[in-house]
Amino acid sequence: MSVKVLKDIREELKELRLLYKGLVEKLVPVEKPTEEEREAIEKKDEIADEKELMKALGKTNVARAKELRNRNGSPGEQNNEKD
Repeated sequence: MSVKVLKDIREELKELRLLYKGLVEKLVPVEKPTEEEREAIEKKDEIADEKELMKALGKTNVARAKELRNRNGSPGEQNNEKD
């Protein structure tokens, strides 16, 4: 293909993108977020640790299970020792 043909194709694609963008903007209205939504977007989230997460999910004895896992090693580590 010649350079002229490639430039023409590039120009047509640019026009198509602009037409598509205009169409989408007309069909899909852009709504501004409510005050509550804006605060949720801008607010820094809290990060829960594993203990808080398990407590919220109703799990108990998380610290004990973690201690046993650390003492005995994870199943993946045990499989590696057998190889």
